[in-house]
Amino acid sequence: ELENTKTRMEGERSASEAGFKSTIDSLTSRNNELDARARELMEQKYALDSKFSDASSRATSAEAALETARAELKTLREANKDLDKGLNEREKSSQSSGMRVEWLETQLKDKEELMKSLRSRVEAAESYKQSQESALEDARAAAVRAEDRVSASAGEIRKGNQIIERLQAELRSAKAKAKLKAAVIAQQETLLSERQGALDAAIRERVEAT
Repeated sequence: ELENTKTRMEGERSASEAGFKSTIDSLTSRNNELDARARELMEQKYALDSKFSDASSRATSAEAALETARAELKTLREANKDLDKGLNEREKSSQSSGMRVEWLETQLKDKEELMKSLRSRVEAAESYKQSQESALEDARAAAVRAEDRVSASAGEIRKGNQIIERLQAELRSAKAKAKLKAAVIAQQETLLSERQGALDAAIRERVEAT
C-alpha cells in the first residue's frame, strides 16, 4: 500500500512539475515576444518623434515664408498706390511729359505682374502651411498611439512576470510538500520495517521456545 501511494505521489509530483514548467515556459516565451514588440514600438515612436520634429520645423518655415510674402505684398501694394498717384498727377500734363507717363505705366505694369506673382506665392505658402500643419497633427496622433501601445505592452509584461513569479512560488511549494510527503512515507516505511523485524524476532523466539 505504501509503495502504491509513493508511486502515485511521484507521478502526481512529476505531472504537476511538468504542468508548471510548461506554463512558465509559455509565459516566458510570451514575455519575450512582448519585450521584442515593445522595443519595436519604441523604435517606431522614436521615428515618429523625428517625423513630428521635422514636420514642426517645416510648418515653422512655411509660416515664416508666408509672413515674408505677406509683408512683400503689403509693401508692393503701398508702392503701387504711390505709382497710381504719380501717374494721375502726370496725366494732367501729358503733353509735356508723355515719356514720363509711359515710363510710369511700364513701372505700374511691372508692379502688377510682381503683385500677381506674390499673390501666387502667398497662396502657395498658405497651402503648404496647411499641409504641414495636417502632417504635424498626424505625426502627433501617431506618436500618442505608439506611446499607448508601448504602455499596454509594458503592462502585459508586468502581468506576465507576476504570473511567472506566482507559478514559480507554487512550484517551489509543491516540491516542498512532495519532499515532506516523501519523508513521511520513508519514515513510515522505516517504522513498518522495524515493526516487521520485531514481529519476526518474536515469532522466531516463540518457535525456538517450543
